[in-house]
Amino acid sequence: MAFKPGDIARWALAVGLPIAGGALATYGELIWGAAAVAVLAAVPPARRYAPAAGVVFGLLVLARIGAPVPARGATAVLLGLAAIAAVAFVLALRRKKDGRVPDIRWALALGAVAAVAAAGAALLFGSPTVNLVLVPLAALAALAVPAGGDRIARVAFAALVIGLALGAAKGAAGFALTGRAEAALARGEYAAAERCASYGAALAPGARADLVRLRAAAASGAPWARLEAIYGARDRFSSPRPFDVALAEAALARGDYERAAMFGDLATTPSPTSPVRDEPVPREDMYALLTAAAPPGPFARGWVAAWGGRYDEAAAAFEAAAGPRAGLYRARALERAGRKEEAAALYEELWDADPDNFAAAFGLLRTANYAGLRGAIWRTIRKKYPEVIVGAKLDAVDGFALTKHRLSLGRMPATFHCRGEGRRDVAVIAESYAADGLFPIVDISVNGEPARTLYMNVPGENVYEVALDLDAPRNEIGLIFTNDYADPERGVDRNVYVREVRTSGERKKR
Repeated sequence: MAFKPGDIARWALAVGLPIAGGALATYGELIWGAAAVAVLAAVPPARRYAPAAGVVFGLLVLARIGAPVPARGATAVLLGLAAIAAVAFVLALRRKKDGRVPDIRWALALGAVAAVAAAGAALLFGSPTVNLVLVPLAALAALAVPAGGDRIARVAFAALVIGLALGAAKGAAGFALTGRAEAALARGEYAAAERCASYGAALAPGARADLVRLRAAAASGAPWARLEAIYGARDRFSSPRPFDVALAEAALARGDYERAAMFGDLATTPSPTSPVRDEPVPREDMYALLTAAAPPGPFARGWVAAWGGRYDEAAAAFEAAAGPRAGLYRARALERAGRKEEAAALYEELWDADPDNFAAAFGLLRTANYAGLRGAIWRTIRKKYPEVIVGAKLDAVDGFALTKHRLSLGRMPATFHCRGEGRRDVAVIAESYAADGLFPIVDISVNGEPARTLYMNVPGENVYEVALDLDAPRNEIGLIFTNDYADPERGVDRNVYVREVRTSGERKKR
């Protein structure tokens, strides 16, 4: 018997999509598929629609895989097309010769229109992905694949069951491998833990396997770039809080206090832009975790106390630590504790001992702005950073000039250019203000590639110094305020105001 091209396409869709969808499904999607199988098995009249159910299931799974990032413009266009197609189908049904339409077809048509309306509401009030568009499109696909004969229905039903069985077997294997990874991590076998977690994440993607992999890589001393890669590749629809906690602990154990502060604060503050509406880690709980993760010594003890808001305790601990860095942190703890005269005296002592300690100089400016101090700081800083770009002259798309010297940063890059290859020292002089317990996070890019992240967690005006490697005759440096946020109703506004960006003279690569 010869098959028409349309018949071959129907059989391919009815068999291929449910098997592919089931094999690639997540745990939640397996539940949807199992529910569909249960309905088809329990309601005999519905079994004729097994091909349509398999097509819908496969499309939804593939849509989730193929659309991991928000795309509002494409979503709006496709929603409009889906709505037009749904309405056109309803009108076409009304024009049948006998004027009668089977109830099941009317129900499916109305369901398609309702799905379009629901996806449109999600577009307006949520943070959707293109996946939402495939909900009404999948409903339309169900209408386009009419109820078939018993043969194709039986085969499609079997294909859906086979796909779900494959997905369940894959998920069980991933779950078992993740359990083995957790056991290996507990025994201190970090390489084995990371390997098993990687296999588990490949078979059954989820936060649990990714988190074990991250903790194992951190414990084994993996480079920070590798930890950030694991952090960035996690499922964006799972809570980021456990990952923030893991990176805060890893950074603190390595003595990277700037990153520890950033990830500790990220774990304990709400994220209005995250697609996951979860609860932040209580700050006291995070404080206890950081206390346990801190390396021995008075400096780490003082840093944890300062992060927890125990500034007097932190100042006493930093006093027991040696070196100018401990002195700077002690002065900041005194400043945050409201003991500004003591902080100013210590800042001045540190700056006198080292004229290049510009962080101490700006601390003195914040706590004791006496006549001529600003000019003295600028005369000193000019020696190391002779090239200057006034903040308001940065090329900013969505930032705006407050005065002729100050620019409010935005989420789009504010850029400037440096000529010459080699290493260049860069100083960003800016004021930063926190909101909801989280300070501004500013990413620095070189020619569009991420280079450094600054956590500007010193309230008020400060200097942030970095060294950048430039590899082109003309380089574009960008400053991006990644967590800009404001809520006028609550009076919350997180801000960065750039006064100047200064750079050293050109230095050749070593």
